[in-house]
Parts: sequence; structure tokens; C-alpha cells
Amino acid sequence: MNRKQRRGQRKTSRKPRSADNGAGISPISKSSSEAILNKAVALQKKGFPDEALGLYRQFLAGHPNHPEGLMLAGTAALQSGQAEEATNLLQAAESVRPGDPDTCNNLGLALSNLERFEDAVTAFRRALAMRPNHAITLNNLGVALRRSGDVGEALAVFRQAIEIKPDFAGAYGNLGKALRASGKLDAAAAAHRRSLEIRPGHAETYRSLTTIKTFVSEDDDMVAMRGLLASPSLGDSEAMNLCFGLGKAYQDIGDFERAFYYYARANRLKRATLRYDITADEDLAERIASVFDSPLITRQGGNGCPSEAPVFVLGMPRSGTTLVEQILVSHSKVHGAGELEALGRLVRGPGALSEGGGGFPETAAELDPDEPLRLGQSYVEALRRRAPNAARITDKMPVNFLYIGMIRLILPNARIIHCVRDPVDTCLSCYQTLFSGNQDFSYDLGELGRYYRLYARLMDHWRGLLPGRIHEVRYEDVVADQRRQSERLLAFCGLEWEDGCLSFHNTERPIQTASASQVRQPIYTRSVQRWKPYRRHLGPLLEALGPVAENHR
Repeated sequence: MNRKQRRGQRKTSRKPRSADNGAGISPISKSSSEAILNKAVALQKKGFPDEALGLYRQFLAGHPNHPEGLMLAGTAALQSGQAEEATNLLQAAESVRPGDPDTCNNLGLALSNLERFEDAVTAFRRALAMRPNHAITLNNLGVALRRSGDVGEALAVFRQAIEIKPDFAGAYGNLGKALRASGKLDAAAAAHRRSLEIRPGHAETYRSLTTIKTFVSEDDDMVAMRGLLASPSLGDSEAMNLCFGLGKAYQDIGDFERAFYYYARANRLKRATLRYDITADEDLAERIASVFDSPLITRQGGNGCPSEAPVFVLGMPRSGTTLVEQILVSHSKVHGAGELEALGRLVRGPGALSEGGGGFPETAAELDPDEPLRLGQSYVEALRRRAPNAARITDKMPVNFLYIGMIRLILPNARIIHCVRDPVDTCLSCYQTLFSGNQDFSYDLGELGRYYRLYARLMDHWRGLLPGRIHEVRYEDVVADQRRQSERLLAFCGLEWEDGCLSFHNTERPIQTASASQVRQPIYTRSVQRWKPYRRHLGPLLEALGPVAENHR
């Protein structure tokens, strides 16, 4: 299976995912006189982008450089969830007709859907250069800035959009998300409340509010969400958001039966939108373990970039990676870069390791002797743009566990920290989370268990291949003895002890993961063995986990 096929399997939705809370695709025009183009436009306006895209393709076969045809086809592809095709079409449209702000705005949305947020920022800035003070484009830019890690500028951009359009509910909702990431939880809640005043009953805003708020009893917000959920005109996406929110609310107040009912309903709705095949991930993990063996490490292991700056914090999502990173970045010599796409894009992105037509992981065994150094330097340069003078820079992308072998080849002096948590707690926490990225395995208990198994098998492989190179941190050990585990963590990273690492919850920095609210608090133990109240509902998960969960039956 090649890289393009695997990427196709990771597509997640028929709807554009970018421009959170109401930013839209730029309007289309019917100025073209070609009948086929007019028919396609009519279909697109009626809400049939798939059919319209087929006609646009037919038209472009005879008019490959038609600027409006390219732009319209790109918007249809974007609406159909075909983000890669949309990107290619909109880039072509911009090349033959530069200076169109709608094309640049829609290209930014397509790039955002591919999680190429830095490229999306550039596209939105081009659109704004041509059409300054456009509130929708500013809102789109703010989302891309936040997702790329620049939360401070995102806040300013959202506020600019609101100043231009004071009733912009979507911008208020996105402002709330950015404020939450900045640790300003009261201000974040106020922004969400203002969004709901302008746009009452908005399901995603209610769900976002539940991620900030701790419920102590049934209240008006819960009543409102239940009322919305009962509406016969409610769409599946809105129902999914409300169910995730209600699951969180009922868990807070200790009604675990109702909590699981809503979580299960939310996950069924989310899973129905995905085109995901767990066997593809299982196959990838097996191929990685096959390719990365001792002869490869011996042959290429000394050729990478010698920088000691990178610190990889990885593991399953919801395993304590945000907590570990927050402890580290509370040290004066550490910069926290958050969850970076840099390594995955370097290894599996367009042209990466595949100029000869192959793909990861097989091409890793065919690297030229100078390739590990080039790739490592490229990665370090991307880190250094974020923190030129930091002694250590963390990359907290959990899925980097797939690339530990590549880390060893291209960055032999990088620190690798593996976060481990009780497997059932980890999987349940994933199941209770609506992720912003592509964690497609997490919305079905059986698939979750199978994914955890492939992760556990691959980590066993890395431990055997790279003894002593991976530092393991157990979440339960950290909450039981924070001082001791923090000392071990800093020592592994070659850092002297600093007392500030014990007060990690006071460290001000943007945090954009699902744990953003939790790590603003001191260490607590209530997340240990959180699976037990849900025991009777977890049969499919326990069965899929098999021997990994033998102590949980």
C-alpha cells in the first residue's frame, strides 16, 4: 500500500473540518457561459458537491487552465471532504489567476483540513492582503494560527474579527478556545457564553463550554443541551457534540450510567462519519517493526544530526503526555512546542523519503548515507524557529511512537520519553474525547483495543531494539510521587533540578490538547482507575485488549 492510498484511508469526513464555528467557503459565481459549468454550479448550490465535482472534472479535462472552473472545482472538492484534490485545484486556480481573495481563502481552508496549518496561515494572509478587514477570513486565519501553535496572535486576530463584525458568534467561539488554551478559563467561558447569546443553541459551543466547566449538579446548561438533543430537526453533527458534552457533564456529577449512554451515542455518530480501517494501521505497525531492525540501526545509526535539543514526549493519546510536557517546560531551559506535525510530515509527507516512488517505512532502509543528517537538520531547523536559544525543545505528538526508529536514525542524541498509563483508563479517556485531529481509532471500543495492542507491540519492539534509549514515565507513578518522577525525568534530559517543576500548573503557556484544563491544576489522583464505574460497558474493549487487560476483568 503506497503513501497516497494510506492517506486516502485517513480521510475522516465529507464536510470541511476547518474554520471552526461558522467560518465558511467563499461564495461561487455563475459567470461562466459553458452549460456544463452552469449545471455543476447549480448542483453545488443545491448541496450536491460530489455530483458537481464530477462535472467540474469533466469540464476541466477540456479546459485545464480555466481559472473559474479550477476555483469552482476546488470549492466542490473542499465541500466533499476531498482536501488534497481541493488543494491541488485551488493552487492551480491561483497560479492561472493570481489576486483572487476567495481562491486564497478556500485554499487556506483546504490546507487546514490537511492539518498543514502554517501553509494555511500563508494562504489566509494572501487573501487578507487583497481584501483587508474581512471578518470571515480573519476568523479562518485565527483558527490556523491557533492550530499551528501561535495562540497569542490568534487571540488578536479573533478580536479583530469581532471588532469588525460584533455579532460574529463563530469568532467568539474560537476566541473561547484560544483563551482556554492560554489558561484563561473564566474569560474562555465568557466568550462561549457571548457566542451562545448571539447564536442560541449552538451544539459545538455547548460542548466546548463543558470542557472548561466542572458540573456539580444538573443545571441549566445540561437542561438546555438535553432540550436541543430532543429536537427532531437536529443534525447528526450537532447531536454528536451535544452527546460528548452531556457525557462529560454526567461524569462530573457522578452519574456514570447516563454518562456512558451519551458517550456511546456520541462515538457511534462520530464513527459513522469516518472512513477508517484498523487493519491498515495494524499493517503499518508490522511493517515498521520489520524494517527497523538491528542491522539498519547499526548501518545508519551514526549518520544523523547530533543536536541534543529535541525531546520527544510520546505514547497513546490521553496517557499523560501533556502533564509530562508541562513538568518539563516549567524548567527554565526547556521550551514546549506542543504537538508538532514536523516529524510525521518529514517522514511521510509529499516527497519525504519517497523521491524514488516508495514510501515509509520501506524507504527508510534505503536511505543514502547523507540522508539521516539532512533529515535531522531539517527537523531541528523547524524546532529552532520556535525557540532559537532553548537547551531542550519538546515535541509532544503522541503518534511519534511510530517513528522512534527514524528518530534514532536522524536524531541519535534526541531524548525519547514514553508516557504510559493504565491501558483501560487510557482507552476510556480516548473514547470520552472528541479529538481535533485524526485519532480515528478512538470512536469504537473494539478498534480502540486493537489500536492499543498494535501500539503496545511496537513499543515492545523499540525497547528491545534500543535498550536504555527510551525513558518510561508511568502516569500513576507521577501522581503518587511527583517529586521523584520529576527528578528522574529532568536527569534523563540532562537538566538540573528546579523547584518550579513541582508547580507546573502555574506555568503560563498555551496548551491546546484535551488536557488543557486539567494541567492548570496541581497533581490529583481522581483519574486513576477511572474505568471502574464503567466496567460493565467495556466488554468489547477488554476483549480487544486481550492479555493487556488481564487484570481488569
